Amino acid sequence: EGIRREKEALEDEYGAEIEALKLQRTEMEVEYNATVADLEARLVSSEEEMQHLRDVERRQQQQQKTLENEEKTNHRLEEEDKLQKKIRVQEEQIQGLQTQLAELLDAHSELEQLQNDAEVTMVEYEKLMKEEQETYESSIEVEREEKENYKAKW
Repeated sequence: EGIRREKEALEDEYGAEIEALKLQRTEMEVEYNATVADLEARLVSSEEEMQHLRDVERRQQQQQKTLENEEKTNHRLEEEDKLQKKIRVQEEQIQGLQTQLAELLDAHSELEQLQNDAEVTMVEYEKLMKEEQETYESSIEVEREEKENYKAKW
């Protein structure tokens, strides 16, 4: 019973302080739990924000890659267009050269034909001139003989 009385006396003397400390402890636990919950919520929010930022960064990188690919594609298309134009110009030049070559070959053939015709004509003229020379010489010979015959008769 002595212990019980001492206990009651201590409870009477320190009971209010103990209750105040218990209440303070409960309030601190509530504050602690609220702080922990707030920090956990902030942590979750921060993780979500980080994930959002990563997603945004990934999308930006994809967009950048897409833009770079489009630029490369556009550059390739421009280069292909330039090459196609260059090919067309070269093909036109080749056609022009082929046409000139065909015309030159035709002109060469025509010149060869004219040369052959000229040679044939020259051979014919030489033959005619030879025949004329022979006719002229024989006419002169005939006239000489007639002249001699006429002189001999007189």
